[in-house]
Amino acid sequence: TQDMIGSGYELSSGTIAGYNAADAFNNNLDSWKSVQQGLDVITDPAYIGYDFGTEKTRIPNPDVVVDRYNPPAPIKKQIRTIKIKQGDDDTSRASQIRIEASNDGITWLRVDVINLTNTPDLVTYGVKQSSIYRMWRLVPTLFRGINSNSSWEVVEIQMLEDNQLSLLDVQDSILMENRDR
Repeated sequence: TQDMIGSGYELSSGTIAGYNAADAFNNNLDSWKSVQQGLDVITDPAYIGYDFGTEKTRIPNPDVVVDRYNPPAPIKKQIRTIKIKQGDDDTSRASQIRIEASNDGITWLRVDVINLTNTPDLVTYGVKQSSIYRMWRLVPTLFRGINSNSSWEVVEIQMLEDNQLSLLDVQDSILMENRDR
């Protein structure tokens, strides 16, 4: 599978000057830091995500890109895998995140809650099966720097569509089925 980040745009709860949400979605070494610090990271809360946008096309002038359809047709993805690399400082890392999805940017649905490894390395996490959505975001629910002035720092995020069955999808461990009864 490959990273689905592309023609959309980044979403965040705000950022500290000198840091940019776009840096969390590219391969450079720069990072995003939330404007929220300490306890505010989980109470305000901080978040970073991605809006996959709408279908676009170029008109005869190749420098102009416009919506392909009227009304605009949203690009929706079913994210099944998240890769995240957090900052080097232990107090700038979340230890648990909530993954949320939305089609309108107003109503956010909880898709999954994931416990993160306390490491500055890129780590892969499976996401429980859900539906397709236009917008996805990560919201910390536990933050290691709660008693400090640290911001949540994210160096890299990848969002992947992965159709392989994961053990995390098995909802009935006796019958080994991935559906609710």
